[in-house]
Amino acid sequence: MSGSCAARLLTWLALILGLPALAAPIRTSSPADHRPYLLLIPIDSRPVTGQLPELLARVGGLRVREPPTAWLGRGSEPAQLPLLDRWLMAHRQPSALIIALDALAYGGLVQSRDSALTVHQVLARLQVLRRWKRLTGRPIDAFITIPRALAADPRRNLAVIREMLRWQAQGVFSRLYVTWDDALPGSPAPAEGRSLRVLARHLHLRTLIYPGADEVISDLLARSSGYPPLPVSIVYSSALRATAILPYDGIPLDRSAWWHAVAAGVYPVRPATRLALPGHPHFPSVTPAATLYVFDGGNPWRAAWQLAQLEAYGPVAVADVYLVNRGDPPFWQALHASGAVLHLLGLAAWGTPGNNLGTALAWAELGQGLRAPRRAAERYLLAYAYANDVVFGDQLRPRLQRRSAAFLASAAGNHLIAHLARQVDPQLLRWPAFTEWVVDAILPWGRAFEWGFALKRVEIPWSGLLWRRRPGP
Repeated sequence: MSGSCAARLLTWLALILGLPALAAPIRTSSPADHRPYLLLIPIDSRPVTGQLPELLARVGGLRVREPPTAWLGRGSEPAQLPLLDRWLMAHRQPSALIIALDALAYGGLVQSRDSALTVHQVLARLQVLRRWKRLTGRPIDAFITIPRALAADPRRNLAVIREMLRWQAQGVFSRLYVTWDDALPGSPAPAEGRSLRVLARHLHLRTLIYPGADEVISDLLARSSGYPPLPVSIVYSSALRATAILPYDGIPLDRSAWWHAVAAGVYPVRPATRLALPGHPHFPSVTPAATLYVFDGGNPWRAAWQLAQLEAYGPVAVADVYLVNRGDPPFWQALHASGAVLHLLGLAAWGTPGNNLGTALAWAELGQGLRAPRRAAERYLLAYAYANDVVFGDQLRPRLQRRSAAFLASAAGNHLIAHLARQVDPQLLRWPAFTEWVVDAILPWGRAFEWGFALKRVEIPWSGLLWRRRPGP
C-alpha cells in the first residue's frame, strides 16, 4: 500500500472512530491543499508558540500553515532568516499572514533581548514584509514585543516599534499588537507602553498595547478567524486580587483580562450570575454565551463549586493565574474530583497571568458553535492542555529541575522526560471517561521549562475501570 493510501486509510479510520489522527505531526493544512488557509510565523519554536496555535486552529475549524520548526529560533540559536524569507515569498495565496515580528527582526524572542543589531539592520530584515504585501495584497496581522528590563538595547527595540506603528499607518499591517514581555515590579515596560499609545493616537491608530508575548499569536488567530465577537462574562474567584497588580503583567488583573479579551476578539459582558465580582463596571448587560472563570486565589473547593454553578448558564473556560507557569494543584484536584474539568470549554495555566488569560479567551472565541467534526480536536486540546499546564507543572517539572542544565540538554534529558511521562497516573488523563491517553515526551529546548509531547487515545473496555499505574520502560 502506498504511503498516501495508508495516510488516507488512517484518516478515514480516525474519523469513523472519532479519534484525532496523530500518526504524523499536527499540521492543519498541507502545501498541496488549495483551500483557504492562514499563514503563521511564530515567535520561536516552543510548543506554546507554534503547536498550541495549531491545535487552537483545529478547534476553530481553521487551516493554517507554519514554517518547519527547525527554521525557528531555539534558545540562543536564532531563526534561519533566509529560509523563512523564501518560505514566506513562496506562499502568496493565504487568507492572511499572522506573524511575530520579532522572529524576522531579531531571530526570536530571546534574540530580541540580546541582539546587537542596529535599528537600520532590523528594519532591513523586515522589508520582506513590504515586498510580500505588494505582491499579494493580503492582510498582515502582526505583533511585536517591548523587551524585558534587562534587554541589551531597549532603546533600539522601542525605535523599531515606533517605526512599526508608522508602517501600520501606511497600511502595511491590517492589525498590530504591541505587547510587553514579563514586566516584574519596577519594569519600565508599562510606562513605555503608555508612551507608545501617545504615538499611536497621534497616528490615528487603534493599536492594542498591553501585557503578553507567547500567547499573542493565538489571540491574533482568534481575532482573524472571521467569527463574530463572542459575548463572554469574566468571573474571578477572588474579588480582592482581581484589582491587584499581579507579577509579569504590570497592570491590575481585571484590566489585563479586558485587554486580552479585546485582543482575542471577545466581547466582555456582565456575568449572568452574582456569584463573584460583577465584572468591569463598563461591561454591557448582554447575555453571555460563555464565561471565563479566572482562578486568582481563595478556597479551591469553593471555586470548584462556583464553576459548577456557572456551567448552568453556559460553557466555562478557566484561566488559572494564581501561580506562574503552572496550575494550582488544590484547585485542579478539586475540579478533577468533581468531574467539572471534563466539561470545560477551555483551560490555561501554563504561563504568566497574561499568557493564561489570552490563551483561554482565544480558545473561547475559536470554540464557539463547535460542530461534530471539530469536537475530536476540542477533546484532544483539552487533554493536551491539562497534561501540559497541570500535570507537567505539578508532577514532572519539579523532578526535571533536580538535574543539571547539561544533563537536560543532552539525550539523557529526553530519555528522562519520556520515562517520567510513562509514570503519569492514567486517571489524570482520562479524557473522556473510559479513555486513557498515552504520552510521548521530549525536551525540545533541552531545559525543564517546557516539554513537547503528543497524546494517543486508547479505548478501554467498560470492564477496565480499575485504573492501574502503567509500568515503566
